[in-house]
Amino acid sequence: MRAPRYGSRSLVELLPSVASALRGGGDNPLGLPAASQVVLVVVDGLGQQQLLQVAERLPTLGAAVQDSACIDAAFPTTTPVGVASIAMAMPPARHGLVGASFELPDFERVLNPLHWENDPPALAVQPEPNFFSGLSDIVVRSHGPASYATSGMTRTLLGSALQCGYERFDASVIEAASGRLDYVYLPELDKVGHGEGPLTGGWIQTLQHIDALVQRILRRLPESALVVLSSDHGMVRVPDDRRLDADHALLQAGVRLMAGEPRMRQLYCSEPDVVRERWQAQLGERATVLLRHEALDRGLFGEPDIMLIDRIGDVIVIANENWAFTSKSVDPKPSGLRGMHGALTDDELLVPLLVMPGVA
Repeated sequence: MRAPRYGSRSLVELLPSVASALRGGGDNPLGLPAASQVVLVVVDGLGQQQLLQVAERLPTLGAAVQDSACIDAAFPTTTPVGVASIAMAMPPARHGLVGASFELPDFERVLNPLHWENDPPALAVQPEPNFFSGLSDIVVRSHGPASYATSGMTRTLLGSALQCGYERFDASVIEAASGRLDYVYLPELDKVGHGEGPLTGGWIQTLQHIDALVQRILRRLPESALVVLSSDHGMVRVPDDRRLDADHALLQAGVRLMAGEPRMRQLYCSEPDVVRERWQAQLGERATVLLRHEALDRGLFGEPDIMLIDRIGDVIVIANENWAFTSKSVDPKPSGLRGMHGALTDDELLVPLLVMPGVA
């Protein structure tokens, strides 16, 4: 288990590198080539490891991945954290969206960013400007499901871009235009992966549809433009015999609040050392259990903002291999999914960085 490569090859560096490619210079840690226009496609739930396993069935993405290097997702490897790390160009301990769910001490409540509407106010959760707000010389359009358009995450992370909500994304909305950045978020693969598991028939078929969609986008762009494709995290399949009950009384002793998700639990408690020892003793090699300061010292959440670190659990429980720590009381639906993510296996941490020039 290692920390994401914040500062060199992670989602945090994605937008700065795209901006540099469009401007023809500047901070470009991912080394993207200069481009007249960029379409940044974020495929939710597509890990590099999974993409490589089905590459021969994908004419466009399969060809691109053979010559590409991957980058790291942010930790925890979950959608709110990954998308925030892209849009803010900051690691989680600085942008403050530190999990699938986590405690907001100032509001004495748990926030689940995927179900966040107007309460608490977006500026109270994340007052820093997103990266798009600094791109005054670049026309930025954000394409995501119309149902997400007014969510707290959209307002906070994408509010500086022109919102182009869709019911079903159509490549025809992409047109050649110098100095433009189109940010395209595609959630379908993650949904299928959660329901069926990654690398299943339905998952592969969904990725083939995405492959064809990317090809249609490329055909609308000149050679001077780029499609850059990445993801917020990968995924693992969790069999029934690898699910442990995190609600067990022995584990919950001394725990005031449990948040996170089945592969990365955040525990809030008054005696962290005692709780950490108990969880590690019970879970053994099935998990890595850390105190908050240990997780920060290892760089798992990146360089911290001291005002935000108490959002992170006092104790962090990271699943090893394909184990999960389920909870009917905290998150019954996520606990029943076939495909999961949140931890630090290569299947979850490594995400693609595909750079494809237009072919029009």
